[in-house]
Amino acid sequence: MAQFIGVADENGKYNEGSIIDRMQKCEGKKSKKGQDNILSCTTDARKVALDYRLIDPNAKVEKEFSKSYAMAENIYENYLETNATKGTQLGFIGLSTPKTHSQKVSLEALDNAHGIENKNPLDEAQELLESLSSYDENGNLIAPSKKELENELKEKEAKSVNLDEEIAKGCSFDVYSDVLRHLVQMGIPQNEIAFIHDAKTEEQKQDLFKKLNRGGVRVLLGSPAKMGVGTNVQERLVAMHELDCPWRPDELLQMEGRGIRQGNILHQNDPENFRMKIYRYATEKLMIAVCGKS
Repeated sequence: MAQFIGVADENGKYNEGSIIDRMQKCEGKKSKKGQDNILSCTTDARKVALDYRLIDPNAKVEKEFSKSYAMAENIYENYLETNATKGTQLGFIGLSTPKTHSQKVSLEALDNAHGIENKNPLDEAQELLESLSSYDENGNLIAPSKKELENELKEKEAKSVNLDEEIAKGCSFDVYSDVLRHLVQMGIPQNEIAFIHDAKTEEQKQDLFKKLNRGGVRVLLGSPAKMGVGTNVQERLVAMHELDCPWRPDELLQMEGRGIRQGNILHQNDPENFRMKIYRYATEKLMIAVCGKS
């Protein structure tokens, strides 16, 4: 992974093809269609920060270096601590999408394969970014605003999908299923874990929210885009986990707003001792740490 990010030699030159080398070559240059650019480099950097297997699905990642496993450990600990009250938890994963329904994930298959190959829409997503981007007088790229991107995506009939999710569709490795596999192996029944993507209609989504509020579903994994406004699942919520960091502070506020709000019956029953837990997972010197400081 270090070689992919960039390792400097004694002269301070980074290895050819690494992210840092690519970014240095892009500095001050106007991007052309089909050429490498800062946006592509940034996307790869964010993938590495989440899980290197988003770059290389066949890579071996030890548990002690896996953010998915670290999140699963914390989820399981809270699960056990709040069994009596059926405490629930949310896990936010932005730069990945599940390849199948949470109840159709084969644990045996995941031990041998990391996902299913999908048609890569990265080029299409890149073209969208470039078509809405502009450049300053020095040739530096000015990325479009979130509103511009959202409006364009809506026109493409992608109301429930943000750019991160579009890019993630091109990755064969599935972070959602990886987290689910760890949780089930630790001892959480698979039918108590759900993906927000399981709900294909508004009715199904509301039914899923009811199950969470009743404690039938104890863990819900989803993206900031799909678990933002309208996700009213606070009744038994005890913890929120942010596996990767969004670019914009307002997205972070929306995520944490799912739990920091009125209507939590566990807080109402024990206001003196109840504390909502928020976990943020970052690796030093990788892209998510940079995003977290922004």
